[in-house]
Amino acid sequence: MNWMELSLLDFESELASKNATPGGGTAAAVALGQAAALAESHMKSIAFHDCSGPITLAVSTHLALACSNVIEQEITRGFYYGWYHELVSELPIIENGMISVSNKPGLGID
Repeated sequence: MNWMELSLLDFESELASKNATPGGGTAAAVALGQAAALAESHMKSIAFHDCSGPITLAVSTHLALACSNVIEQEITRGFYYGWYHELVSELPIIENGMISVSNKPGLGID
């Protein structure tokens, strides 16, 4: 199955989970939005993964905050607090266990 294909089998559990990067890069954000909409139509929550870089994290965080049924934006703490800062000067903000984006234009990262 192509990673962007989503079926009813994905919603047999309480939580569907998707990643923005494999097979599509940031253009796959559209597929994440579609996955969130499909999950919502089945009254299910969805979680977005971050396991491949700061740009993916920024894209999926923006999308997660725009979708009402995203239950969490997962992060890889070792990457977030480690090498991500070698590539960008700012990341989505994590405060009190909650993630948010800056008010800067675009993805809000440099």
